[in-house]
Amino acid sequence: MNVESSLNDFYRQHGYGEGGGINRKWDMIKFGPISLPLPNLESRRRNIYLHDINHLVTGFDTPGKVKVRLLVGRLPLADGVPSILPGG
Repeated sequence: MNVESSLNDFYRQHGYGEGGGINRKWDMIKFGPISLPLPNLESRRRNIYLHDINHLVTGFDTPGKVKVRLLVGRLPLADGVPSILPGG
């Protein structure tokens, strides 16, 4: 199995949609019973596959609390600026 097919299986298994949702303008983040919209910035769309490959290589799952911590570390930053916050 190659990386592309492994990523597609990962996206299907976790319900992320085709290409992990990179073509969406917005994505929804769940905080318990509340869902909030999050812009899908160009910098994220260009690089998210690297983050997703990390899940494949390390075997780390995508539990909600961990994902929220990672996303919150990126929220206050401009497009293309790397995060310096924990988890970012």
